[in-house]
Formats: sequence, C-alpha cells, structure tokens
Amino acid sequence: MPFGLQPKYLFRDNDGIYGNGVRAFLDSCGIEEVRTAYRSPWQNPFVERFIEPVMKLYESIKQTAEYNAEEKLKRDKLEEEEDNI
Repeated sequence: MPFGLQPKYLFRDNDGIYGNGVRAFLDSCGIEEVRTAYRSPWQNPFVERFIEPVMKLYESIKQTAEYNAEEKLKRDKLEEEEDNI
C-alpha cells in the first residue's frame, strides 16, 4: 500500500457475486472482512461505492498476473525451441 497506509477492515455486504476471491485477496493482504447483516442495506450506505473500485483493481491485478503467466510460457517455449536448434 502507498505510504504504508493499509486498511485494517473492509466492510461489505453478503452479495454472492464476490465469491471466495475477494476473501482470499483480503486475507493475503491482512485485511479483516466485516460483512453487514443479511437484508440490511441501511448498514451499507458507503460500501457499495467502495467495493466497485476494489473489484476493478482485483480484476486488473488478476488479468495482469494471467498475462504475465502466459508471456512467461511463450518465452519458455521460444527458449526451448532455440535450444533444440
């Protein structure tokens, strides 16, 4: 996190759209996940606005990691082909 400012908690709702990926990401960052009560949207006025950019960041990181893995496989394959020549 920039300037050593890392949140301790992330408040979010119980929407199933997030799956286990968000929880795993938060655990890996040392951020505690705090969920609102079921069917209690009044507990959640600011969370919805915050979750969207977090999910976009997560997807961006995931896509970057996938791209890097694909590029590494391509480089490894090229190096292997060059070694066989």
